[in-house]
Amino acid sequence: DGLKVRTRIWMKGQVNEDWAATAMIENTHDFRDNDAEETTSFQRAYVDGKIGGLKVTGGRQNFTDFLGGLVYDDRMDGVKVSYGKDVKVTAGYGKGADAYKVATNSNAKEMAYVEAATKLGMVDAKASYYRFNDVFEAKGVDYEIYAIGAGLPVAKDLKVTGTYLINESNIADADDGFVAGFTYKAAKASVP
Repeated sequence: DGLKVRTRIWMKGQVNEDWAATAMIENTHDFRDNDAEETTSFQRAYVDGKIGGLKVTGGRQNFTDFLGGLVYDDRMDGVKVSYGKDVKVTAGYGKGADAYKVATNSNAKEMAYVEAATKLGMVDAKASYYRFNDVFEAKGVDYEIYAIGAGLPVAKDLKVTGTYLINESNIADADDGFVAGFTYKAAKASVP
């Protein structure tokens, strides 16, 4: 494919006491292909802040589902609202961004999701719902996925996790799924 160099510049500014604006400009250049065009575009441009007890983010932002990107991990043009501490509920609505087109052969014209997370004793419990409309517009394909998951510490630094996904998509042979994993310790940016 050639030697491509990607440069990203992040900008963040405080609008007022409750709101901040963030933007990221990305430039891509292919050094091996003289005919390739250099591209520069806004890959992120959003504001985040508070309205009452709600945390709100609006604009072109990154959205990674609570499964670590198994369902969706890309840009979303839309709004996200979060509420709660002991039981945290997050909901979002918008449009899938360009890179989603690579994976699905079309942009999702509309996407919506709700995620809830809490701690039940030692167990981290999560549940979610995701809907992507017109993923394959010509075929009228919609993705609709429910997920429920849990994480349980089994030793000092070891946690076992599991998630069950129910696929209600309107495509033939849409199977349900299960994801299991282990996590050991965690990297902290502040610790060398």
